[in-house]
Amino acid sequence: MDAGRCARADRVGVVRPGPWLPVQVLGRLAGAGAPRAVVPRWIVRLVASLALAIVVQSIVTGQTGNMEVGLLSAPGVKPQVRGAVYRRQSGSLQPGVLVLHGSGGLRDEYYVTASELSRSGFVVLLVDLFAETGSVDAGSSKRLEAWSTWQATVRNALDCLRKQAGVDPGRIGIVGYSRGGWLAFTTAGNAPDVRAIATFYPVGSQPTDWQPAGPAILVLSGQLDRYADPALVARLDAGLRAAGRSV
Repeated sequence: MDAGRCARADRVGVVRPGPWLPVQVLGRLAGAGAPRAVVPRWIVRLVASLALAIVVQSIVTGQTGNMEVGLLSAPGVKPQVRGAVYRRQSGSLQPGVLVLHGSGGLRDEYYVTASELSRSGFVVLLVDLFAETGSVDAGSSKRLEAWSTWQATVRNALDCLRKQAGVDPGRIGIVGYSRGGWLAFTTAGNAPDVRAIATFYPVGSQPTDWQPAGPAILVLSGQLDRYADPALVARLDAGLRAAGRSV
């Protein structure tokens, strides 16, 4: 993709978190374990920032000031990249993080996550995966038809993120929720230019052909989760180990 296919967003997004008690997410974290590995400091900071976002969503009340979602890709690019870019002013390059929402679309909690990540020193692109396809029910047959469009949207969004002002293109990560988590695996699970993927309760059925090399992967899921089957995490673990990846 050439440089003309993505427009830079020069806005700084600031949101006021609204009331949201993430009982569902916290329940999914119960009993979850993370593999031990030596990872770069910025990836550790990414995980810490996600934890902070969960706490903020739990205890802060007030009105939500969601940043307006706009067109980030150049005219004529398909699929379009619509989203919002969050950053804080900095004199140095910062890691970039792409945030992928779940099947419910862009809800308040994703804006809060993007805002908290940017306050922690990341340039964040929150993308609207449904800009081209519209909302697709998780159980619908149209989900499989839309999957390739969502994957292309993620690839285009990653390209846009790398081109944003202040982004270190060598430090790119993805945060995915539910369907967005599985989409991250199937799109960038082996991508050499994505350094880390952190997911909350990933849900999906599309297979991933894991390769020996790829981004560091963190999966947060709970043993008692009735929606995101923890057996999926076990299969992910087995697949990564079979490919020779460190878990």
